[in-house]
Amino acid sequence: MHWPIDGANRSKKINRIETYFAYRLPHQSKVYYLKGKAQRVAELSNLPKDGIVINSFDSNQILIVTNLVEIDEADFDLSLNTDALLETTKFDYQNNFEQMHSALQKKEVEKVVLSRIKKIKTEKTGIEIFKSLNQNYAATYNYILSNPEIGTWLGASPELLLRVTADKIKTVSLAGTKQANANTEWTEKEITEQKIVTDFILNTLKSNDFKNINSSSVQTVKAGTVEHLKTEISADVKNKEALHLLLIDLHPTPATCGLPKDIAFKRINEIEHHDRKFYTGFIGILRNGQQDFFVNLRCMELSVDEAVLYIGGGLTIDSHCESEWQETERKSTTLSNLL
Repeated sequence: MHWPIDGANRSKKINRIETYFAYRLPHQSKVYYLKGKAQRVAELSNLPKDGIVINSFDSNQILIVTNLVEIDEADFDLSLNTDALLETTKFDYQNNFEQMHSALQKKEVEKVVLSRIKKIKTEKTGIEIFKSLNQNYAATYNYILSNPEIGTWLGASPELLLRVTADKIKTVSLAGTKQANANTEWTEKEITEQKIVTDFILNTLKSNDFKNINSSSVQTVKAGTVEHLKTEISADVKNKEALHLLLIDLHPTPATCGLPKDIAFKRINEIEHHDRKFYTGFIGILRNGQQDFFVNLRCMELSVDEAVLYIGGGLTIDSHCESEWQETERKSTTLSNLL
């Protein structure tokens, strides 16, 4: 379901929509249950000092939730999606892979991200699933979002897009995937994939004139049943009022779209048969003088009796279809194991 984009009364209508949002930050125990007022905006600017920002993959849907008040868990209201979404078959995935790999072989793109939809029957409520995420995944950003226009979304994201404090910004380059606890080394494919994302972020910070840019060594981090390569990046804040411009330039990163970004984005829209909606978009929490924006990965859309999982992976010229399919299967278990 898309937000209405026409009509003189659009803003008034959206402003009256109550939105429920709960979250828990990585490595923290405090869970916040909130209710606020949702407003659709055309672009990122004038970010609120206190609010939630939900940005879709294609940035055609940007939702700002303000007037936040804390509520009890029992008062959290769920609006379930009734859209009939088609699951991505393996046959369709293979066809999509071949088209994207052809673009890689032709050197149209250096990297591109292919996603798919997987549907799983569940009798659990959204709150039950959200609480399971918090019990099982301490290192991820966990959230549940619900309003009548977009339904109910949940996720457990391992990827920080941007954190803003008084005088510093922090981000991470997260790419490359293998099974957790497997006695295997990182291959050249994953190492290259991670370097592409790191170089993109560093160049974006430099082009936005950030100073004292620092990057860590590459680390291996666990996210549910898989592991990723991660580089932490920080810089000095020059102009807080212009941080929305950095968000626009960072999103979507090569980790969720590809490189060159504009060509990879075009290929995704041409080849994928589903609307990613808020998957591989980002969610920002602006509260208590801090801004935290997380990439919306490992997420699902909840309907009456099933969960719609959005999962994907980065392709390079060294990618193989069956390996990439199995990678998406492993990623899906982060959520499916709790259903």
